Amino acid sequence: MQRLNRILTSTARSWRSIYQTVYPTAQHRVSTRRYSSESPYSPNKSTNTKPKPVSPHIAFYISFGKPIASVLAITGATYVGLYFLKQKLQNDEDKLQGSKEIK
Repeated sequence: MQRLNRILTSTARSWRSIYQTVYPTAQHRVSTRRYSSESPYSPNKSTNTKPKPVSPHIAFYISFGKPIASVLAITGATYVGLYFLKQKLQNDEDKLQGSKEIK
């Protein structure tokens, strides 16, 4: 039982370190330090700092990036579908004309 607990805690620690490297802003939620005199919400840290203003260019793509991408994807799929439909109809027409010429 103790061996199983050791394996589980070491696995949890490794996942915790991976999670912290991938998501560095979530370090206050997943902390490896268990007993700390300094809380992540301590008043010593300045929490009243103003966030960096977002440029209008970035704000445009945050607002309209997904709709623009979906419209482009739909138009691209429509174009490809119509292109293949045109090719199929041309091939069918060529086959019909070829069979008429032979007769």
